[in-house]
Amino acid sequence: MISFIIAIGVLLLLWCEGAVLSRLLLKGRVNALMHASLGLPLAALLSALIIFGLTLANLSLKPIAILVPHGVLLLVFLALTRARKDSSSLQVPAGIRLPRLLKILCGLILACAITYSIVHAFVLPTFHYDSATNWNMRAKASLYQQQMIIEEQYSFIRKPHYPILFHSWQITAHQGQDEWSEPIANGSHWLLSFTSFFALFLFLRLLRGTGVALLCVTIIVGIPLMTLHLGQSYADATLVQFALLSLVSMMLYQRDRTLVWLILSALFCAACVWTKAEGLFFCLIPWLVLLGVMWWRYAERGRLVLAGVVGVGISAIWPIYALTQGLSLTPHSGADTALTWNPSALFAIFNALFVQGSFGIHWYVLVVAVVLILITGKRTFPLLWGSLAFLEYMIVYLFTANVEYLLLGQAFDRQMLLPAALLTLGCVLVFTTPRYFPGSPQCVEPA
Repeated sequence: MISFIIAIGVLLLLWCEGAVLSRLLLKGRVNALMHASLGLPLAALLSALIIFGLTLANLSLKPIAILVPHGVLLLVFLALTRARKDSSSLQVPAGIRLPRLLKILCGLILACAITYSIVHAFVLPTFHYDSATNWNMRAKASLYQQQMIIEEQYSFIRKPHYPILFHSWQITAHQGQDEWSEPIANGSHWLLSFTSFFALFLFLRLLRGTGVALLCVTIIVGIPLMTLHLGQSYADATLVQFALLSLVSMMLYQRDRTLVWLILSALFCAACVWTKAEGLFFCLIPWLVLLGVMWWRYAERGRLVLAGVVGVGISAIWPIYALTQGLSLTPHSGADTALTWNPSALFAIFNALFVQGSFGIHWYVLVVAVVLILITGKRTFPLLWGSLAFLEYMIVYLFTANVEYLLLGQAFDRQMLLPAALLTLGCVLVFTTPRYFPGSPQCVEPA
């Protein structure tokens, strides 16, 4: 019991730090509920940067070394925000009203997903193979050694070259503990996922209204494989949630032309790079493409350049460090860059997306939705990130030796969660246009 009280105290410190940072950035544009939802997602990025700084300085990962910087940042953010009162200057558009039966169905799906994820995160032991050889194991070994394991120090840890956000979050949550705890390790990530998806709901609510936000979050969380991964101990769900927050922040910028949304988008994109090796290629590069499209179309290019500098600047820290240490930037080193044509991958890809149960009917619906968007000539910008990520994964599995992980069913399905979720969000944004925009007298709800 004492250990959980300490863990709750540490997570509360992190939550306050991120929430105050959100208040500093967003000022009075949104209410306190949104600041609260952004607390843990923003703190997760700060946690990775602090752990990295300690690693770079060759300092032991002890409570005083980890928690003091978080406390200092909290005090600095509080001083900068001063006594600013939260009062939302945005309003929620009326959007589309969902039938009562559909709302109930969404509630049941979310309740089932939440119940499943809580049981697996807090009660049941970790059962994912990769977590026992990389994710939780690397964090556990780093906690006991009081240093982040990055090089090939231990034969039982695979991929010690991966970015460190996932592990840093678990290590920070364990400060003050005498030993490793699976409920704390997975539970801390469950709280991160829960608040991230709640923040996604609130962001979408600002864009399209409450009904559309509820429907979109339900569809994404209801993907069978996504529900499975919300039980934690894998970083794929973590990568997806940061990418979704980055994309929806960018869409809020497109509507309001307020710089802070672009900065938030840059921070969440950087969090993707610090989460998994895939974040560099399937998140940062597509995000820069989207930024380039807006740079070409819009007049306020200085803001876009500033956001790009923030996103690339924070993201580049890890790849630069990895290269200087001789570490690989890809999951499987040489296998990721050796080009070869794999015709057998075509059937395996079709089978994984449309026949096996990882996605249910999700990809059938996505194909129909994207085709309708192309036929009707609707705005396709929200689909760009998901489409680029999808095409990149097709190139990887059709033209590199990574096809073995597809044929063995080891990685492809969970990696396709990223384009599936991004395309879902994009399709929802394209098909749902609010009747009234925030600021007009017809808006019916405060943000």
